[in-house]
Amino acid sequence: MQIEFDKSLPSLEIWNEIIRVLAPGGYALIFGHPRTFYKVATAMELSGFKIIDTSSYLFGTGFPHGANIGKLIDKVERNCPQGTYDPESPNHGKFIGKTNAGNGPGRYMSEPGVKNNKKLSELSQPWEQYFTALKPAWEPIIVATK
Repeated sequence: MQIEFDKSLPSLEIWNEIIRVLAPGGYALIFGHPRTFYKVATAMELSGFKIIDTSSYLFGTGFPHGANIGKLIDKVERNCPQGTYDPESPNHGKFIGKTNAGNGPGRYMSEPGVKNNKKLSELSQPWEQYFTALKPAWEPIIVATK
């Protein structure tokens, strides 16, 4: 049984050129994204690289802006899921910018110094401190040689 690889990988031509100019026995350390580095490794192997190992760069800075799961549950209970018009929002009608164009539902700006202390439903309270985005705290490094 022969396995066929996708020869239409977008970076295949680039890796063919890189392996052409790399000295024999030369090493390449290629940083990638956790979700897609396997595509880079596949393109490298198809170009003739030998993948030796995968290392990683770990970091603790930065954090993605995720949605508060407790507030999302509360909105669904009020029949107003994320991305829909929320008439009970404390910032109702206060859009970011001078026009409503391009801001979309839920893109409100709060009053300076005013915090939203709205009481959430019992079902959503345990989820108040959980967020939807995962922190990308590592970056894979493909270690390869010619």
